[in-house]
Amino acid sequence: MGRVILLGIDGMDHGFVKEHLTQLPNLGKLAVEGVLAPLKSVFPADSIPAWITIFTGTGPDHHGIVESIDYLKKDYKSFAINTRAFQGKTFWDEASAAGKRVCVVNPFLAYPVWPVNGVMLSGPVFISGGNQAYPTELLESCPPPSLGGIVDFPTKKSLTSFVEKTTSDTRELASYTLELCGREEWDLFFVSFFTLDRLQHFLWRYCDPMDPTHPGANPHQDAILDLYRSFDAVVGDFYRRLGPEDTLMVISDHGHGMRCTRLLNLNEFLRKKGYLKAPGSLLSKKYWLEKGKNLALQALYRLRMEEYTKVIARVIPNPKKLKTAAHAISSGASRARLADFAGMGPYGGIRINEKAGQGEGYRQLVDEIIGELEALNREHGDKLFQWIARRGDRYNGKEIAVYPDIIFELHEGLGVNWGLYLPLISTNPFHRGISGGHKTFGVLGISNCSPVEKLDSCDLTDIYRLVMSMLSS
Repeated sequence: MGRVILLGIDGMDHGFVKEHLTQLPNLGKLAVEGVLAPLKSVFPADSIPAWITIFTGTGPDHHGIVESIDYLKKDYKSFAINTRAFQGKTFWDEASAAGKRVCVVNPFLAYPVWPVNGVMLSGPVFISGGNQAYPTELLESCPPPSLGGIVDFPTKKSLTSFVEKTTSDTRELASYTLELCGREEWDLFFVSFFTLDRLQHFLWRYCDPMDPTHPGANPHQDAILDLYRSFDAVVGDFYRRLGPEDTLMVISDHGHGMRCTRLLNLNEFLRKKGYLKAPGSLLSKKYWLEKGKNLALQALYRLRMEEYTKVIARVIPNPKKLKTAAHAISSGASRARLADFAGMGPYGGIRINEKAGQGEGYRQLVDEIIGELEALNREHGDKLFQWIARRGDRYNGKEIAVYPDIIFELHEGLGVNWGLYLPLISTNPFHRGISGGHKTFGVLGISNCSPVEKLDSCDLTDIYRLVMSMLSS
């Protein structure tokens, strides 16, 4: 029975890896000697629900967490997840309970640490605080680099230093974990990196000539590929540590690519269809506030001054209400509205007002709205929605209510938007600031795939089972 070394790389995209495989020799070695397959993320493909699904082997409809961080909020750095939702339920907890020696480094959101049969090191992601370790002596005997996530936005002026810090953070954590991996014959060694996802969010348009806001030749045009190369080197370093019975796994929670450049304004569609109630009068202050917001965002985009959007948002008393047009929507009178459970990407849903109908009336309203959306899709040559479904048609967990009543995924290049008094499709005024976005398919690489079957159709809920099957084989 050999060891399992699991490398988690947030945001590593299967399509990007496949396209550049000749420049990524160690990932290429996985493809030849083992398997390198697409790994389907959760819905929505966001890091928070995705990593918790990896940890527990259950989807958001079971563990109940679909939150995403809203960087427009003043207190976004105080965002935290109640770890009791998954503490004691992770694959490393099960391995510990089975008597396996585990070493867990930098697991996303698993902070503070808790007792395991081995060591656990973690840092804060969105909240303040320092590194923690179990047992605590490890902080002195083998001091780790800074753990957790990066939450600060780089500006145009600070991009160079941001790229340099992202690269150095990656190297420091890789070097530290290689040393820690060699300290003991761990049965399970797990480390996760978050730097690739962050870099792609902010650097995508500088690296992708197909992006409409690509600035042409620039100092950062190879930044993303360079970081992929760095991670390929990390994969190689761990590959060389394997014994004949050991297994190396490489996973990512979701993929990454160009973020949406156009927005589908579904709240406005619902308003025009009579499902959502909002002021239509030119005499309404709420009407003009919403119109003014949209005009200001488009003006800042045209003037290439999007960085001021975040500054302005953080001095507004409730920026989320303004962002989602909640200030103008009559909640009681509206039968349906666009949900804000996911970010401004292709994943979305519509919530039905609890008072709008129950029993057969509720089902009729859901079917009616789905019919309207399907008709809208046909009018646009089936180029708006990839799929539309009732939540119950796709999920059945005890926490299914975390999903809106109607869920959908848009075609690539489109994102959801909550604004009112807009055309059906408008330009994404935030694209230059965050030009990279999440995609559905990450990466699953395994050096020794003998205990694994049907790897061509794996999703995140399979990782728990795969890890435990390799530890017991």
